[in-house]
Amino acid sequence: MKYPNRVEGFVSLPIIFLGSLILLLVGASLSTVLVKKSKQFNPPVVENRTNSFRLVSEEKSGDNLVLRFENTSRAIVTAYTLSLGQQTIGADFFPNAAQRGVAPGTIEEVRIPLVNVSLASRQAVIVLTVVFDDHTAEGDFQAAGLIFDRRRGYATQMKRIRSLLLKAAQSEDESYAEPSTLLRQLKDTISSLSEQDGDKPSPGLRSGLNFAKQWTLKLIERLESGEMDLELQQSGRIIERTTAAPTNRTKTGLEYIVEKVDEITVKL
Repeated sequence: MKYPNRVEGFVSLPIIFLGSLILLLVGASLSTVLVKKSKQFNPPVVENRTNSFRLVSEEKSGDNLVLRFENTSRAIVTAYTLSLGQQTIGADFFPNAAQRGVAPGTIEEVRIPLVNVSLASRQAVIVLTVVFDDHTAEGDFQAAGLIFDRRRGYATQMKRIRSLLLKAAQSEDESYAEPSTLLRQLKDTISSLSEQDGDKPSPGLRSGLNFAKQWTLKLIERLESGEMDLELQQSGRIIERTTAAPTNRTKTGLEYIVEKVDEITVKL
């Protein structure tokens, strides 16, 4: 006995199911493509106003935009500034004792949090300026002037601070005050130093005047807490001095800070 209707039904069901499966697979594939396309990283345009800080690569790494630049000049890049629209970022290596800057032919990696870059509006990242170790600059000279003003402010303030450090180190030989009292008074005096130089100091100059104070106060705090002890032990000049004639830790530390100041200001 034949059952044509059942056979037809049996045959037609797989055909209908197969068609549905194909549609589902096509839909899933399109969805995957759309998701991948929406998550695709489109790096911002990088506009370069310098000739010597060449963009080598840009990529997304985690939550950061990573830009790599090569110094194509024959001089050391000691500072650079990038514009992100409403804000600027960069580096100035003059207070860095371990690294003078970006040497010729080497790569500098700049990490920018993606929250600071407007990718949706295709906001450009602009390389504004680079400053070299011969005190010349390329690019936007207003941005370069800000760097030079900041360094001038730092040097000006450090002349004042250096004399205060030496005076405190010398008074330690004659003072009966506790080292903690001496250091507290020194920090108070440095904190009260003016951040003005002239009637209308530039923003860069004020920044340098303030930075010199904060940099020195941080070193004094490290001396006060004992965090600087290892550096004092590893410093050749300090070891020779303490071996020849015993000196107290506060005096030695203050003289060491003066040496660090001199190492930096000679580069400015």
